[in-house]
Amino acid sequence: ARTPAGQLVRELAGVPPASDQAAQRAMQGRAAASPPAARPRPATQRDFVETTVMNATMLDGYMNRNKVNTLWALSSACYDTGARKFVFHEEQLGRLPKYVQDDPKYVQATAAPIPTSAVGRWVPGLTVLGREMHLDQTGAHFYFFMLPVTSLLYHVTQELKTPGVSVAFEEYNIPESHSLERQFADIVMKDIPPERRLSLEGFKESLVCFEELLSVGNDYSASIRGQDDLEYLKTSASKVEMQDFVKDCADPGANHAAVGILNRRVFSRKISNIHQLKVATKQVFGANTEVVVFDSPNVPCEGTDCMGYTDCSELNKTLAKSDPSMCRTTRQVGDDIRVFNNLTFFISVHGAANMNYVWLPKGSTAVEIFPYAISDFTYKKLSELSGLEYIAFHDSNQTTFKSKFASLGDGSNCWGDNDCRRFMKQSEVYVTVDGPDGIKRVLYEAVKKWKERCKVKS
Repeated sequence: ARTPAGQLVRELAGVPPASDQAAQRAMQGRAAASPPAARPRPATQRDFVETTVMNATMLDGYMNRNKVNTLWALSSACYDTGARKFVFHEEQLGRLPKYVQDDPKYVQATAAPIPTSAVGRWVPGLTVLGREMHLDQTGAHFYFFMLPVTSLLYHVTQELKTPGVSVAFEEYNIPESHSLERQFADIVMKDIPPERRLSLEGFKESLVCFEELLSVGNDYSASIRGQDDLEYLKTSASKVEMQDFVKDCADPGANHAAVGILNRRVFSRKISNIHQLKVATKQVFGANTEVVVFDSPNVPCEGTDCMGYTDCSELNKTLAKSDPSMCRTTRQVGDDIRVFNNLTFFISVHGAANMNYVWLPKGSTAVEIFPYAISDFTYKKLSELSGLEYIAFHDSNQTTFKSKFASLGDGSNCWGDNDCRRFMKQSEVYVTVDGPDGIKRVLYEAVKKWKERCKVKS
């Protein structure tokens, strides 16, 4: 039988049962870098750390819906800060997912059991582990690492009502200059106070043990169970931004008077014939619809020579700008949320900015343009999880591909060749508009479903 939650930790820390509640409050209030105060050891205290599988009922609903087979779900899991690995007695390794057992960067086996006297600090309650999340990423790539955390936090804090949850990363190191990413992290971890946002690299103790540890890796498509997880994200954003966002494209507040086309600021995958695409879109939707072309979201610098950079202050120094306003920081993550939430029909070239599908109202239409035989369906999965009507437009134009990589034969072979893939991702995009293979035909078909699903008045 599993030891009741919290009892094992209190036993190992030497806390008599009569002082359980006071001890729990004391442990929760202790600063992250401070080791627990020495306590007398009762005669009944266990001498060794015993790692066990967490309560199965806590995870059944999550795993059955997700079909996740890479889940860490352990009680009394210990981390060696010197080795930067989780350590387990060799007899307990079988309780870990196989991919963790087989990867020495994750764990280290010990021939002898781990004595409780070696534990420098116990982290009480449940900790959601995001060890593989690289928080120094910028823009939409940052979303890749935070969405699995979003899903787990929704499961444990909202569905299971688990109190006192902490979040731990390898390094909780979002650079100060990454203000947008800090804002997005605050939305995801709205209910996690700063003192419970932990960094494995920040522990001063040699051995840190967690009462309960839950991690699912960094594959968002396996982690997110469906629309409820992303609705939780929108709800958190509404509370942080103090604004109600549109949930469904058929809601009275949804915007049916505009179609959005995302066009990159930088050369890479920028639409070279954007004017032609805009005119064609206008023809499809009619005179009463505005076609809005906007630049890549989540880029905080604006101004001449500033596009695409994340740190305007450093860029001003590099370019020796005499006028600081030449490169100005104006964007907030809330601005980007409002841009996407105010669209119900969205067109874009394949790229990381499509992570912003999560902010579109449910039922909206997303058209993803795949140029040059790109074959990556990362965002198709995200669109399904977001409840969107998704359309993939595979452009048959291979002129750019054949000008440099004709030896590969058909453009479908490009994505498997590193040099070709890199070159094509960095190239401009010419979108085929007219004719039987053009996007205009696709848009005519899509607009019919859009009007029906979103209850658009003609």
